[in-house]
Amino acid sequence: MSVITWAAIILLIVYALIHTVSYAVWNWKNNNKAGSVFIILVCLAMVALPAYILFFRT
Repeated sequence: MSVITWAAIILLIVYALIHTVSYAVWNWKNNNKAGSVFIILVCLAMVALPAYILFFRT
């Protein structure tokens, strides 16, 4: 895979992560603590699965 493709994928993940984390922070500030925690868990999965595929593919 080329460097440009890697950079595009990483930038897309970072962009989605920023928006999702900002929504989690908004939920936390509006006293929806459980919703915020689950959104953070979704963020972790959103980063972990593509990272696993990019770095450990066969």
